[in-house]
Amino acid sequence: MIPQAEKMSPPAPIPAPLARQLGLQARRLIPPRERGAMSSEVSRRILSTDEAAGAKVLCGYSALGEEVDLRDLFEAFGAQGGSLCLPRISGEQLE
Repeated sequence: MIPQAEKMSPPAPIPAPLARQLGLQARRLIPPRERGAMSSEVSRRILSTDEAAGAKVLCGYSALGEEVDLRDLFEAFGAQGGSLCLPRISGEQLE
């Protein structure tokens, strides 16, 4: 018998460091080809928004490791005449 929703307790929260570790592990399991397709889909979805259509400047980041790679987004945005802002790290300073 499945318990009724009103009688069920919400799941206990996961401590942030553990949640981050589990997320990173899960991301590493995604095959590179699939990760590339997912990154392209993220870029496509962002570009399809009204906010992106009217934007002159886009802020982003350079992907490291298994992070979402937004190069498709940056290239398409630049081809539309937009400017791109990326953080720059100089030693221990974020500029």
